[in-house]
Amino acid sequence: MPLHVHAHDDELHVVLEGTVAMRCGDRDFAAASGTVAFLPRRVPHAFRNPGDAPARLLTVFTPGGFDDLVAELRGMPPADAGDETKRDVIRARHGIRIIHPMAGGRRNLPP
Repeated sequence: MPLHVHAHDDELHVVLEGTVAMRCGDRDFAAASGTVAFLPRRVPHAFRNPGDAPARLLTVFTPGGFDDLVAELRGMPPADAGDETKRDVIRARHGIRIIHPMAGGRRNLPP
């Protein structure tokens, strides 16, 4: 997930398998299997699988309601599903903002 910020939700990730590169604020870290990472609201954060091996996460959002965002994104017409501008409008309704690409067209991701 690219660098983003939630206005209303805290995220808690439990790494079940693999290793996940994470950024929270100005801190980058590798979260191996068994790691629990708390990513608080209003703090920019990102995560990705840096390798070829699968990674699995158990993610909890609090308070509830994140599923409404997921349902709205999944309900987009197929012709619009890849349109990041339209997806950003939906995200904004749910208090989420993607921090857009740096120079070179890459989104901000942990190393």
